[in-house]
Amino acid sequence: MPDSDIDMQKELFCGPEKGLAFPVMDHMILPTLVFIHGWAFEVDFWQPLRHALRGWPQHAIDLGYFQKGGAITHPAELPAGPLVMIGHSFGFMHALATAPAQVRAWVSINGFSRFSAAPGFDQGVAARLLQRMMTRLQGNPEGVVNEFRHRCGTQKVAHAPNVDALRRDLQRMQHEDRRQAQAVCMTDTLILAGDADPIVPVDMTRALFGEENVVWKAGGGHLLPWDHTLWCAAQIESFLRWRFPAEGSDAGSLAADKPASRGHSQASLGTPVRKMQIRERFGAAAASYEQQAFVQHTVAQELARRIAALDIPARPHILEIGCGTGLLTREMAGFIDEATWVITDIAQPMLNATKQAVHLPGVSHYVLMDGEYPDQALSARIAGAAGFGLICSSMAVQWFQDLEAGLARLAALLAPGGYLAIATLAEGTFAEWQHAHRALGLVPATLVFPSVESIGETLPANKGLEGGVQSECITQECGSALAFLRGLKAIGATAPAPGRRPLSSRQLCRVCEAFDQSGAKASYQVAYGIWRKQP
Repeated sequence: MPDSDIDMQKELFCGPEKGLAFPVMDHMILPTLVFIHGWAFEVDFWQPLRHALRGWPQHAIDLGYFQKGGAITHPAELPAGPLVMIGHSFGFMHALATAPAQVRAWVSINGFSRFSAAPGFDQGVAARLLQRMMTRLQGNPEGVVNEFRHRCGTQKVAHAPNVDALRRDLQRMQHEDRRQAQAVCMTDTLILAGDADPIVPVDMTRALFGEENVVWKAGGGHLLPWDHTLWCAAQIESFLRWRFPAEGSDAGSLAADKPASRGHSQASLGTPVRKMQIRERFGAAAASYEQQAFVQHTVAQELARRIAALDIPARPHILEIGCGTGLLTREMAGFIDEATWVITDIAQPMLNATKQAVHLPGVSHYVLMDGEYPDQALSARIAGAAGFGLICSSMAVQWFQDLEAGLARLAALLAPGGYLAIATLAEGTFAEWQHAHRALGLVPATLVFPSVESIGETLPANKGLEGGVQSECITQECGSALAFLRGLKAIGATAPAPGRRPLSSRQLCRVCEAFDQSGAKASYQVAYGIWRKQP
């Protein structure tokens, strides 16, 4: 077992049996993990990973490639309740083709949604190679199977091959295309791949899933569940805790009530890899956040001042998105006498920090939630049919993947006469840092911020709101590029823009030098948006 996997095990999930031991999620029905092996393998393939994930209900499908194997499991025979399909190699394509409606999430390990080459998909395998394998299967099935397994990096199989089943799925790999089904469920899919996979190469994986959506294992081959069991288990565990955020949250009891979906459900969490990056980086920064959040503190105070001037009714229902360590929360607690509060954040450590630091007058609920996809069932349970009198967010919605769509979802939760009040970053933010890049012919990895005029521009037409956006520029004297970067790291704001890669060390040094020479200042173009739903 690689040392990195052992270290990860010790760091993340130490249990009484010196293996991965995961706490049970309270107040919800745990999803069943459904494991589907790849071509020329069998159900025993999953034994190491299933043991590592033993805290979850499980079911394994045997595709019947060997005489000792069982019959294929049909959708009607799968366990009741929510399911998570975990497919290795061809097993992921099979999952896309056969999964029932109660599937809530997907995991692809060395997987694909199309295998053979096609117009516009040159990265696929030539169909003639699959045809050649099918032809050889008839006369020498053991040779074909063992040759393939050798390419994968494992030993010969000890059981007699089932030629019909093997040929059947080679034909499927030759002709089937499940890319459309994959695209529909991408927001609920974790993709794990190895950058040394000889069966599903890097170019094929990138073409199918997109570079930004893949979690890569350096040096990983085609048998990640075997060769890097604990790495896979840690990635899957993190994804499941993220996709089913019940532990320590008031939202947990609702998880089993949500309708199944292959696309954006009300609880969908956006592209998992990026959302997980954001969550983990902000969570890791909870302890150091307020030591460096000077601009965030100033903005929270200004947004609170604007909220205090609104005609908010007595004892309102308030939803806060992205509470962080409670900068805005504590400001509002100073002028709102009593309310029903729903305080949310994408990172549990941030949520914990606010809960410990702020005393809220009235009833309070702390919910782990992605504010871009607010939980409507939870909102209805707490705020009732009327909705929220105030939905607010300070310096969080800039992390939404689709700001306008996210704001529209939030606006839909407002009560008649209720307010949506946000502070976010707009075009012009970090102009000096971006200029230092462009002067050297480089592209900055910072977020691309919208213009002030475009923020919330669709809300009046689509959601019956009235209001608008005002802005101000706050300039921070950083002292140096190094101090600027350290400050961003201390508050967790280091996730690059989608599709952007970090600079090399030499490039970064050149950018830092240019930034320092220009004065080592950083501008924050802050947009304050306030809209009211018609009474």
